Amino acid sequence: MVKLRAIAFALVALAPALAAACPNCVAGSDKLASVRPLLAIMIALPFAVAAAIFLAIRRAQRLMQPPPPVEKSSGGTVASDGSPVSPD
Repeated sequence: MVKLRAIAFALVALAPALAAACPNCVAGSDKLASVRPLLAIMIALPFAVAAAIFLAIRRAQRLMQPPPPVEKSSGGTVASDGSPVSPD
């Protein structure tokens, strides 16, 4: 258990050093600014496509469901205006 904690502590302690290994972070300049929008699109596009497919499937399922059953009246006859008609 002690070794696991030591490994976890070492990973947390080295996290900033690993982040500094990013080529864009190390360069420190903004020479990759023109690539960032393309990178953002490449990252976001699969999520947008998956969301569109998910919504299309949900909509198709909703359209394919049969309509709910019509509730039967409780034994009485109803006139066209909705008022109950008493039996003779």
